[in-house]
Amino acid sequence: MLATLAVIGPLLAHGPNVTDYANQLASPGTRHWLGTDSAGRDEFARTVAGARTTLGAAVLVFALTTVIGITVGTAAGFLGGIFDACVSRLIDLLLGLPSLVLALAVVGVLGPGFSHLILAMTITGWAGLAKVSRSYTIGARQRPDVTAARMAGIRTARIFAGHVLPGAAVLALIAAVTAATLISDALRDCTDPSRA
Repeated sequence: MLATLAVIGPLLAHGPNVTDYANQLASPGTRHWLGTDSAGRDEFARTVAGARTTLGAAVLVFALTTVIGITVGTAAGFLGGIFDACVSRLIDLLLGLPSLVLALAVVGVLGPGFSHLILAMTITGWAGLAKVSRSYTIGARQRPDVTAARMAGIRTARIFAGHVLPGAAVLALIAAVTAATLISDALRDCTDPSRA
């Protein structure tokens, strides 16, 4: 419903920052569906604008964390060695700290701003998907098709892109969508306890 409101809402409401001091604190009606605030701004238009920003940020963070998590985790599992050891310790460190506290610390260091918030949420969000991708990749290194490709002399980058990355990406995307579904269900239950 929020996504539909974010897409269709701008057709129904215009100018979330347009002030109308003659209609300050107006109650809901046909002209202002949710009323107005103390500056006479339309609350429905402001809600639609907020929904668009929030959903845009969520989609951007989801895309960034998914791409970074899959790439880093799969590369660590495939390459192994010191790179894998360093990435594994970083993943363990990020998963061991509360992500909200870490995100607030990052925003505190970088300063306020929308781009800093996106960066902070991305920094704290990729580790879980990287762990899933790394685990899959370590098992995939021993698969017969990967071994046969190595024995055939196929370049490592091609083996990685053609044999390992697609499977890791599917598994990580399933984990990411499941997590997003659980979060949205929890938010729905918080906003409407009667549906819990």
